[in-house]
Amino acid sequence: MSEMLPAFPEFRGDKEPMTTRHYSQRTNGLTRTVTCVDRVGPDSVLLFTEFDMHDRLLHQVRFEHLRGTLANALFTQFGPNASIEEQWVLLYDANGNMTDIYGFDAQGNPLEDGGAVSLPC
Repeated sequence: MSEMLPAFPEFRGDKEPMTTRHYSQRTNGLTRTVTCVDRVGPDSVLLFTEFDMHDRLLHQVRFEHLRGTLANALFTQFGPNASIEEQWVLLYDANGNMTDIYGFDAQGNPLEDGGAVSLPC
């Protein structure tokens, strides 16, 4: 009996996951945003990196999808010397609903605000 492959072309004929990568960048005059999408079969990583007009790293956002569903996200805020100032980790359930959020300062200490955590915008 033959095994059915997914309808979406995520696998080659030899059943190895298909890998695709896309890169792009855009500039608005004040910042430059570089986007990278790395996809292996039904899994993917989206990475958005923002630089200032002097090409200094400002922010980075990473989304990881497993089997087509958002699994986690990582938000990183950088300081003037490109060192990490804050990181936020978001976890999602199998339906793509956020279940947990954790914030950390530059030293790796948890960020808390009276038990409630808010995301930087």
